[in-house]
Amino acid sequence: MIATTTVLYMGFSFEDAYLNELRSEILALLEQGDKSTPVAYAIVNDVPPETQSHFRKHEGIEILSYDTEGGKSFSGFDDYLEAIYQATNPLVRFGRLLARRRILWIDPHPSNNGEAFEHLEAAASAAAQERNPLVTVRTADEGVVAIENAEQGGAPFDLVITHWGGDAARTPDGSPCSTAVGLLTAMRTRDLRCPVIVFASAVNADERKRVVLRLGALAYCFSFSDLYRTIEDALS
Repeated sequence: MIATTTVLYMGFSFEDAYLNELRSEILALLEQGDKSTPVAYAIVNDVPPETQSHFRKHEGIEILSYDTEGGKSFSGFDDYLEAIYQATNPLVRFGRLLARRRILWIDPHPSNNGEAFEHLEAAASAAAQERNPLVTVRTADEGVVAIENAEQGGAPFDLVITHWGGDAARTPDGSPCSTAVGLLTAMRTRDLRCPVIVFASAVNADERKRVVLRLGALAYCFSFSDLYRTIEDALS
């Protein structure tokens, strides 16, 4: 665990000889040097600067120290926990990415995406974002119109998510095609530039993925976890 993850020590004593020897072996294994990134952090109160420097240089540990004013207040510990929570909580981090962003979601059956809608709303709320970043439409044609209007209005979408939608749309020559293909084809024809994620089932996923990627889609996702990661990557 110590060799493969960044450890945060809390309420921990570095006087345990066995653990100290183990940590030394790990530092040697990782070829830890003076300029290396810390392999661990520790929240410890009232640590002098020279001791902090020693741990950073020789132990690979960044000491997060706070002043208790002679043992009167340990609120600094809570302050560090709150800062770490704000920096690492995935929902809060995801919510920050949604700030001032607009997402267009194309699907005639919004109930299929209820879990994702709730996740986006919860993320925006966790990051204290007052505006809902999501706009929903039902068809590829409505999606194209929404994208064009948004660009002309000076508030373009940052991301488009569409279902697959077999034979629910038409190509420029009038042939039936899926919503995803119809949308991507129309966007290429009209030079509408916005990242597009196709979110559909795992049925024929490999074939569908090849089709939509050739047409310029950013990704084809069939699980909510993969969708969230792709949204985060796109908005980052």
